[in-house]
Amino acid sequence: MRLPLLTDRTALAQNRKNLGAFEPGLRHILHLCGLADAATAVLANTHGGSMPVFAVNDDLILKLFPEICREFYDNELSSLRLLAGRPPFAIPQIRACGTVETWHYLLMTRVPGVQLATLWPTADDTQRATLLESIGAATAALHRLHTPTPAETAAWRSFMTQQVANVIEHHSKTGLSENLLAQLPAYLAPALDRIATAPVTFLHTELMLEHIFVDPTQLTVTSMIDFEPSTVGAPEYDFTGVPVFLTLGRPPLLRSFLRGYGYPWNPATSPRLLMSYLILHRYSNLGWFQTFLGDRRPAEVTRLEELEKLWWSA
Repeated sequence: MRLPLLTDRTALAQNRKNLGAFEPGLRHILHLCGLADAATAVLANTHGGSMPVFAVNDDLILKLFPEICREFYDNELSSLRLLAGRPPFAIPQIRACGTVETWHYLLMTRVPGVQLATLWPTADDTQRATLLESIGAATAALHRLHTPTPAETAAWRSFMTQQVANVIEHHSKTGLSENLLAQLPAYLAPALDRIATAPVTFLHTELMLEHIFVDPTQLTVTSMIDFEPSTVGAPEYDFTGVPVFLTLGRPPLLRSFLRGYGYPWNPATSPRLLMSYLILHRYSNLGWFQTFLGDRRPAEVTRLEELEKLWWSA
């Protein structure tokens, strides 16, 4: 076999940056794509995501998906096709796609700009506020691009119902304390009617430093990548990565994002609604999320309202 046979996500995580193991398969795929002599390299850690991703020459990216992650391949492919040429910023353009052995591949263009993860550590609060306003505007533009079908809307409603039903089981697996687990049903209750009837649109779902590219001079969004977990859902579901990975409990920065988005903030209801979506996110892990706060992390959290105030004060 030209490509490694990985049968579970643990093996994928352990091997996804092993260029040597993938090189025979990469060469075969590139030959199929008319790029037999192309140079290849493993992308830096901040680019890699959860799948094996390799640079091809200076202008292309080759992303591989094992059969156990077929849903993510199908989803990224359909999302990039849906969005092609439509956002006011760049997204990867598909150059080739297909299947080799037990793997699926996407050959895509590299996007312009500097990855936000590179710029963010040295940016001051004024620069970060400008960037977050641009990210908010870019997110709003993304949300306007697709009118969901009735089937997509029904699928989202079903997903949210399932997330609510499984919320204690989900957060128990992440190690949330028994005290906070017991609070989840009552905490979520005020937001459930709005969640059940919320309008839906196209969502990226992972607004993180690694997935956004910017112009370092103009401080504007140039590109977004990594649409494998994208979906159709409530707009607020797309906000959940902002306080965790970007604003880190700083109200002025959250206000910048919301201003750029044009979100109608209601201090009486918005924090609870947005915290509820953070709790119900597919990959929610409240303990892990707190680690990104660094020295802003509370010594102990005894009420979910404390995390709401920390992450969603605007």
